[in-house]
Amino acid sequence: MIKKKTSQVSVITVVYNGAEIIEGTILSVLGQTYKDVEYIIIDGGSSDSTFEILDRYNDKLSHWVSEPDKGIYDAMNKGVAICSGEWVIFMNAGDSFYDENVLSNIFDYNHENSDVIYGAVNCFDKFKEVIIKPDNLLKITHKMIFCHQSSLVRRELLLNNRFDMRYKIAADYNLFYNLYANGFKFVEMPVCIANYEVGTGLSSKNGYQGAKDNLMINKNWGKPSHMVGFYYGCLSFYTRFYLKKILPYRLVRKLLLIKYNKVKTS
Repeated sequence: MIKKKTSQVSVITVVYNGAEIIEGTILSVLGQTYKDVEYIIIDGGSSDSTFEILDRYNDKLSHWVSEPDKGIYDAMNKGVAICSGEWVIFMNAGDSFYDENVLSNIFDYNHENSDVIYGAVNCFDKFKEVIIKPDNLLKITHKMIFCHQSSLVRRELLLNNRFDMRYKIAADYNLFYNLYANGFKFVEMPVCIANYEVGTGLSSKNGYQGAKDNLMINKNWGKPSHMVGFYYGCLSFYTRFYLKKILPYRLVRKLLLIKYNKVKTS
């Protein structure tokens, strides 16, 4: 890829009652060595001290708002409507960039013909870290192949393809499925983009709703075997849920590492 002039990146953080985790995310964004960054925070009207933390960083944020919304995807749509960058990445409360050079490394290359840029994610908990690389792009018609924290999308595409709030868990998957099906260019970068704490995301906490959303999405695209995916998604979630309750934690982690066959970082 050919090096090019810088492109402005809008980083959007969505938060609600995230006083314990929001500052780490803010510092991660502000610490990026890539300087053409617009930083926007959408707070859903938190009742804890989130507002005070945001106010403390007021002069370092491009824009922030604290008001009730209709959920995470409504807040993400709000952020897109406000931002002005060529590219958008969502780094929601509790998430962070893998290191301070992530954006510099990504935009050291020419993305003139790219529509979606994606990479690996560092999943962690209090015991272990594991870098999970994106799955084969062809599998996107069956499942989410990368974490949304580890992807950047052209703002114009997000304006024209808003997160569909009918989907409570998988509106991001619906977006990427739609972009892929309509022929937009996905480019994988050999970069670990984000840190994500296992078990804190929406899909981690509500596997049934996630499987239900995926069923609706696949059904809308006319996939004949969509019910199989639904039952598999439910079975997979509840199997993992109860195994974590029964088995020793270290054994569960070893099983996950074997499943993903990825690189351990610690």
